[in-house]
Amino acid sequence: MSERLYVVVRADLPIGLQLAQVVHAALQFGRYVGERETVVVLHAPDEAALGAISDVLALVDANRDADVWKPLHWVMFQEPDLDMQLTAVAADGTAEVKRALRHLPLAFKSSRDSSGARAHTAGTCTPIGDATS
Repeated sequence: MSERLYVVVRADLPIGLQLAQVVHAALQFGRYVGERETVVVLHAPDEAALGAISDVLALVDANRDADVWKPLHWVMFQEPDLDMQLTAVAADGTAEVKRALRHLPLAFKSSRDSSGARAHTAGTCTPIGDATS
């Protein structure tokens, strides 16, 4: 089991919708597989590319070494409000998954506009206390 979760979301969706789809996929993964310590969010250009990534993950899962076979944990999320379009995929951060996704860019990566000003930034979240206290 990996402590890293990879979520691939469609870059052709508005940013607010992308964020919602990342959360949906991560929650669905957590519900069926379990929580992960670190989340890496990547961009796929569109639904067709995301479908191809799902096909690759299915092949990775099918071709795992039978001697050390353990299922590859991954989920697809289809958005009901978008007529069940495939919007995000979440997968355990195994070496095979990392290799299969290495060509994808980080989502929400900091960039600069033509004036040099920051267009948007990705952040980190550090827990500051137990939510129950």
